[in-house]
Amino acid sequence: MGDKIKSIAKQLGLLLVTIVLGVWAIFYLVGLSERTNTADLPQNETPPVVDELPVVTPPEIKTSFVDLITPADNYKVTGNPYSPESYKKLSRALALMGNFEVAKLQIKGVLENDTEHFLSINIGTESGVYNAVRKSPDGLDILLTKENGGVFDKENPIDVEIDLLGQQTLSTTKAEFLATRKTTKLVKFWDFIRPQPPAPSVNRILVASFDKNGFYAGTIGLVRFEYRCEADSRCSVALCGNDILTTKCLLDKFGKEAKDIWVKWYEQTTN
Repeated sequence: MGDKIKSIAKQLGLLLVTIVLGVWAIFYLVGLSERTNTADLPQNETPPVVDELPVVTPPEIKTSFVDLITPADNYKVTGNPYSPESYKKLSRALALMGNFEVAKLQIKGVLENDTEHFLSINIGTESGVYNAVRKSPDGLDILLTKENGGVFDKENPIDVEIDLLGQQTLSTTKAEFLATRKTTKLVKFWDFIRPQPPAPSVNRILVASFDKNGFYAGTIGLVRFEYRCEADSRCSVALCGNDILTTKCLLDKFGKEAKDIWVKWYEQTTN
């Protein structure tokens, strides 16, 4: 019985060796076939760069600017800037003519305490509080306004850039809120400049900060209109004095033709 078991084991061993040798032979032949069917590539097979193209630096596209308010103006608002007398004194009349590719307002202000402050913006006939969310006819939602970046204080002073050609978020006015119950609105200030450029126009701009108690306070240190004309086009910008008539400003800054165009538009819209 023992000899029989040994004989079977010997046969199984021979069978296993045969199988292993067979598998090895198959893999060897496959590998040999792959090697004979593979050609090694040279280490260098692409040419060097010998004819370099010159580096062309595109021309710098510059923007121009006109300052509506500078630190020398000591622009402080302590009362209601929207009363007729104050508005005429504090607003700035900006004259525009031509085709514009860039039109922005840079606004910087200084606040004297850590109380939350907000920024009221008026351009032409459009007004609202910058990045603010209205909560009621007489109040703003401070938390939501802060999330939108519309709350300023001594440590976070006013330093914003408003693209007049792009959409901006403002709180609705009291009248708009009562009529629609909407807390915010998206506006493109350029749409409210009348008449629409390239026609010559003069529109008033006012910015004023106020605290959470609803009192106007703070100093506006800079309001700068930054612009660039459309390619292959001309545009003009000027600041009109607050006590100068629109017609005289256009005549002095842009000439008689521009003044006449504005007068014709004004007569058509008021008759």
